[in-house]
Amino acid sequence: MKKISLEKLLNGSDSKNQSDESKRLKDAMTEDCYFLLVDHGVSEQIIDDAYEQSRIFHNLDDSDLKKQAAHYRHAHSGRGWSPCGEEPAYSANTKATCSAFDMCYEIKEIDEEFENFGPNLWPPEMPDFKDAVYKYYLEFSKVEKKLANQIEETFNLDKNFISSKMTEKSPSTMRLIYYPAVQGTPEDNLFGISAPY
Repeated sequence: MKKISLEKLLNGSDSKNQSDESKRLKDAMTEDCYFLLVDHGVSEQIIDDAYEQSRIFHNLDDSDLKKQAAHYRHAHSGRGWSPCGEEPAYSANTKATCSAFDMCYEIKEIDEEFENFGPNLWPPEMPDFKDAVYKYYLEFSKVEKKLANQIEETFNLDKNFISSKMTEKSPSTMRLIYYPAVQGTPEDNLFGISAPY
């Protein structure tokens, strides 16, 4: 897997390194179709805090009132907590073994037509969870916009062709996913991650 450095892509003072990294980005996207972004500038502390709060939340018992209050059935547009086995594993008649917490930009206004944006459903009495997870989301949202600008430049697209669509009202959902160990013999229709199409 190619590692692409955002720092090198953004460093206009070293045009040779920037050009080389831009070529590597183009190759990764056209040949491999994926890459690992490094040197993105988000601090380890922000990442560690979000992962720790995710661990705390997912380790709550499913009957915990804080978890139940964050259940997606109480939310607009599917945000909130999805218990294990309540959603399909991308295929009909399957169940996903994962538990997930979905969130997006925090918007008070509700999109009634397409359900792309609206308020998140945070678990009550967990302010550290909300602060750490949302900070992580916002920091990586900045990263994705910087990367989008570099992709536009690399592929000679109009400036802001991609990034202009990346607004607070775009459905840019982040999932905190937990895959618990499956005890005993799993059901035939139980999947962790489905096979690709």
